[in-house]
Amino acid sequence: MTVRWSLLYPSVKKMQVRVIGTAFLLGCLFVPEVHSAPQVAADSTAQQYRLLARIDRLEAEEKGDSVIAFRSELLEAASSDPAIAAMLEETRHQFETRRQALQQVQQQLRDRIQQAAAAIDEQQQQLSSNRNRIALISDKLKSLHAAIEKGLIGQNYVDALRSEVEQLEALCGEMEDGIAQAKWSVAEYQLEQSRLELDRRRVAQAELEALTAKLLKSAPNQMASPDSRAAAQADETPDSSGSSSLQTSQSVQTTLE
Repeated sequence: MTVRWSLLYPSVKKMQVRVIGTAFLLGCLFVPEVHSAPQVAADSTAQQYRLLARIDRLEAEEKGDSVIAFRSELLEAASSDPAIAAMLEETRHQFETRRQALQQVQQQLRDRIQQAAAAIDEQQQQLSSNRNRIALISDKLKSLHAAIEKGLIGQNYVDALRSEVEQLEALCGEMEDGIAQAKWSVAEYQLEQSRLELDRRRVAQAELEALTAKLLKSAPNQMASPDSRAAAQADETPDSSGSSSLQTSQSVQTTLE
């Protein structure tokens, strides 16, 4: 039967070869990408290092440190891997940028506090001088009371002294209000400083908790070996080239029979 088909239809075998060959090429083109075990391991390790570097940065921000104390595991890996070293350098740059921005705001607040404190000191000195002047004029008026009663001192002079006392008392009242306002401003600046510190710690703690949860969540997958994970992915991936080639060859053979 096979010989007869071969003699009568010699192109059948060629057709079978062409169909199977086409199916094989299509299967090769549409095979899903499967990462090798070393690539999976490298990606998992790099992701873990990035998480650890972020945790170290956030811990330094939470404590208010001036530099990041990277763990020895990261430093050892960076000494032999330029990519990890670049990642740590980028983390340092991000940390320093955030720290300098916070320091700049804090410095502005400190400058305002110093300016307000200097204004308070100046006003207090002027207030003290005015009060001393008021006390001096009051004592002088008391000492001149007898002479005033006798008309030995002109009334205009006495009125001028009393007017000066009234003006100084009004000025002292304004200074006291200004000093109270300046002290309130200092309190507000100090409160803002405390708020910035609390916000820095609060944000760092929130990010740390999120990263820790993410790290714990990915721990079961990281405990499995990269080879076993890659093998599991390869087993779960359908072999489109083999299945399509097998189905096509079976259909051609059925037709021939």
